[in-house]
Amino acid sequence: MVVRRYMSRIAVMGFMAFFFGIVSASSAELRIAVVDIQKAIAESKAGKAARTMVIREKKRLEEKFNVRKEKFEKSVAAIRELQREIQQKGAIWRAEERERKEVDLRRRRRDISRDEDELKRMAQESRGDLQSRQRRIMGDLLKQMNDVVQVIAKEGKYDLIIAKTAAGVLFVNKSVEITDQVIKLYDKKKK
Repeated sequence: MVVRRYMSRIAVMGFMAFFFGIVSASSAELRIAVVDIQKAIAESKAGKAARTMVIREKKRLEEKFNVRKEKFEKSVAAIRELQREIQQKGAIWRAEERERKEVDLRRRRRDISRDEDELKRMAQESRGDLQSRQRRIMGDLLKQMNDVVQVIAKEGKYDLIIAKTAAGVLFVNKSVEITDQVIKLYDKKKK
C-alpha cells in the first residue's frame, strides 16, 4: 500500500515535470529512466531479509495465537461436557450438588466469554503490530531506495526518472530500465 502510494506520487510528479516544461526543452538530449521500486525492494538483499523477518514474526504470532486458541477450545469442550452432565444427571443429584454444578457452569461461561474477548483482542493486536512493523520497514526501505535513485540520477545525469507502476507505465524499453542498477547499488551500499 505504502509502495503504491509512494510510486504513484513519483509517477505523477515525473509526468507533471515532463508535460509542464519543468524539464528544459532546450536540452540536447533528454535522459529519462524508469525504475520498478517494488521489484527493487523485493529483490534487494535488505528487502528479502525484511520479508523473511516479517514471515518469521507472522509465524511466531500465529503459533502464540494457536496455543491460546487450543486452550480456549478445550475450555469450550469442558463447558459442553458439564452442560451435558447437568442435563443427564441433574434430576438424580441432590439439590446442593446440582446447585454447585450450575454455579460452576455459570462461572466457566463467564470465564470463556472473557477468554473469547481476549482472544479477539490478541488477534487484532497481533495483526496491528505486524502491519505497523511492515509499514515501518517498507518506509525505511523506500527512503533508502529513493536515496539510491537520487545517486543514480546524479551520476547518470538523468533529467527524469519515472516510477514503474502497473497503472502508470505501459511499456518500458530495457535501455531506460534502471531497476537492476538500483538493486546492485543498494546492495553494495548495505554491505
